[in-house]
Amino acid sequence: MTAAYHAESGPISPRCRSDNRVFDDAVQADYRLSVIADEARFQALESEWCELLSRVPGATVFCRWLWHCNWWSVYRSAGDRLHIVTVRDDDGRLVGLLPAYLKRQRFTGLFTLMFLGTGESRRDEVVTEYLDFLVDPEHRAASLALLAEHLRGNGSWYRIEFRCLLDDANLVLLARNAAVEGLELHAAGARFEVDLAGSESDYLARLAPSRAARIRRSLRALERDGSPVLDSLLAAEATGSADLAEATIAAGVAGTADERFDVAFRDLMELGHERQMAKGRRSIFASERFREFHRRVGRSFLAAGQADILRFRLGPRLLAVIYVFEDNNVCHYYQSGFSSQGANRYLSLTTAHLALMQHCRARGIHRYDFMRGDIDSYKADLGCICSPMWKLEAVQRPLPGFLYRSTQAVRQRLGRLRRSVSVWLN
Repeated sequence: MTAAYHAESGPISPRCRSDNRVFDDAVQADYRLSVIADEARFQALESEWCELLSRVPGATVFCRWLWHCNWWSVYRSAGDRLHIVTVRDDDGRLVGLLPAYLKRQRFTGLFTLMFLGTGESRRDEVVTEYLDFLVDPEHRAASLALLAEHLRGNGSWYRIEFRCLLDDANLVLLARNAAVEGLELHAAGARFEVDLAGSESDYLARLAPSRAARIRRSLRALERDGSPVLDSLLAAEATGSADLAEATIAAGVAGTADERFDVAFRDLMELGHERQMAKGRRSIFASERFREFHRRVGRSFLAAGQADILRFRLGPRLLAVIYVFEDNNVCHYYQSGFSSQGANRYLSLTTAHLALMQHCRARGIHRYDFMRGDIDSYKADLGCICSPMWKLEAVQRPLPGFLYRSTQAVRQRLGRLRRSVSVWLN
């Protein structure tokens, strides 16, 4: 982790302001940009969207049409409008796509251009990570040029906000090259990943000595008290880590795939709720929207082999549950819950992560992604590779921008008051 992380508390200055000519020169007559603003065309885009993603390096499950279509169905508010930007070559082939919408601000009636999958209230928040302007690498320059022109000239919104961008994102490149006036990058924490090369012992050797020693004590406690099992919705039966008392990977839940997902998700909800209530906080699983969204996408991604819920237990005792997504030989840790009983003795969530990491190694997965967190997050102590993440913002009209910041401040105060009352009532 570099010192630059800590220094980036505000917007950064674009690095190469003269380079916007590179994008301008790349515009060609044989490319066409259009905007999808209606449901029918969004639905009809599925096959082309999926085909484009197969050509986009590093595209994750969070960029999939299935994720965004279900998010829009569950989370859209009155007044929100689709604004999916597409770029096609002279053969009509989809080569660029910005999965976006116009979010109508409740108090001002003005619109903010945002990614699909973002902008919901904190109490319902899905947290859709690693989004971007999705581009076929062979058509990158022309597609970026057309998008920059679209963002510069459009008057449908007064503000742009794109969250959860990786450092090599195409939109970060636009901002750094000042291709769109007013775009500012703000530091938004970091991505935390574990390289799964080597063994579990190699991983523990990378941790701080005191932390590694405590984990080893918990592993010995698990060995003394029984054989831990990691139930996987995807796996039938396999051998887990020898370092973790030869934990087994088992199906764990009977029934159809949808029924198995529902049972495992219920266990996740119960432990997740228990964990948050112990901290005096509202659980995300209290959100009906959040539950409905994951009932839809979880079942679908499980059927495609790209989602799993893993239940870590010691005999009949359920210690922890972990919800993950998988793509490109990466396992993305999305949500979890763990029981307070035995948590200190077994470090239940940590040892569950270790068992899952070993399961991933056995299946040829290269990285375990703890996903985004603050720079001072607990994830920084987990032997992770850290890479910066960004939020991109632009306010096109000063007065609406001032009004937006004022209304946001009021909404944040009301949100804190509402959460305090909710905790007090519970």
